Parts: sequence; structure tokens; C-alpha cells
Amino acid sequence: MFAKGDNTELVPKVIADKIAERDASLVVRVNKTSNEIDADDPYAAFQIPDDLMW
Repeated sequence: MFAKGDNTELVPKVIADKIAERDASLVVRVNKTSNEIDADDPYAAFQIPDDLMW
């Protein structure tokens, strides 16, 4: 995520890396990757079909 002033943009990691080379304070990185299942999740027992189309 790239943030400057009141503007915030979601950009690919490659672009964020290039922006960070110039000014690292402009880039906000979110490194949350978790595949843990929440014990309180009411939908945990329901699997998403592979052929689901939105």
C-alpha cells in the first residue's frame, strides 16, 4: 500500500519496493498471511467449491 497525504493506493509489491527505495516512509506493508482456522468461525465447516463463480 502506498500512502501520500490523503491519498492511499494499493499497488503490487514490485511497485511498492520501487517507491520504498526512494522513500520508505510512504510504503505500508501488510505481511499477514495465516491459514489458521478460527475456532469461533461459524462458517469453518463449509468448504468453498472450486467451481464457484461470482
